[in-house]
Amino acid sequence: MAGIIPPGAVLLFWWYIGIVYVAFLIGIAVSVWISYDANRKGLEATIPQAIGVISTILMLPSLIMALFPTIMIANPNLIVPMGYLGIIGGVGAIFAGLAYAMGGVEPPEPRPVPPTRHTPAPEPLPQRTARPRVRRTERTKLVGERVAPAAWLVAKTGSRSGQQLGLKRGANTIGRSSRKCDLVVEDGTVSGEHARIQFENGQFVIYDLASLNGTFVNGQRTQRQLLMDGDEIKLGDSVFVFKKV
Repeated sequence: MAGIIPPGAVLLFWWYIGIVYVAFLIGIAVSVWISYDANRKGLEATIPQAIGVISTILMLPSLIMALFPTIMIANPNLIVPMGYLGIIGGVGAIFAGLAYAMGGVEPPEPRPVPPTRHTPAPEPLPQRTARPRVRRTERTKLVGERVAPAAWLVAKTGSRSGQQLGLKRGANTIGRSSRKCDLVVEDGTVSGEHARIQFENGQFVIYDLASLNGTFVNGQRTQRQLLMDGDEIKLGDSVFVFKKV
């Protein structure tokens, strides 16, 4: 193969004899990791994930040529372009992993939608003083005012036994970590971020966040489950009953 590689193409030589295998495995690992971690944390990582997948695909031709040297012999003119294409893919895979790890994947805030129709303001009538408009103000909210829970978790067993945990209309993360979770369960069998109860389309849905001991609904282990009134949820050694308001 040393006779096929053009003179001076040291980088391509090392790429084909070994680096391509490592880079391709890194590309696959980065793509799988971004997809799994973003799904577990509920993040939008479309751009880093797409870069990782595309970069892995770019490395595929040079990987095939490295695995089957006869292809190089039959197509020597493809060695250089396919090699550099694979190198670009390897750099892209590393960039995708670093971009995701640095946390630049939070979903952007929605922009206000401009009105579809615009009605021009009427011109003021001559010799008539316009009266000041009185704007209606919304009810002033008190400082510290709380929104009533949309549902409850009633603890049957565990460290929160006998307590009622309120669920808001949104994401409710449950786990042992007081820094990352909305509902803290001080139980050694509960993961730091164990599960998330999400309000979707008028219903509460529970998701398992890759917990060590799993999430069970009515005795069945689940990754995603629509919750009904009276369902029994088991997180580690802690058992809760879901109650709708």
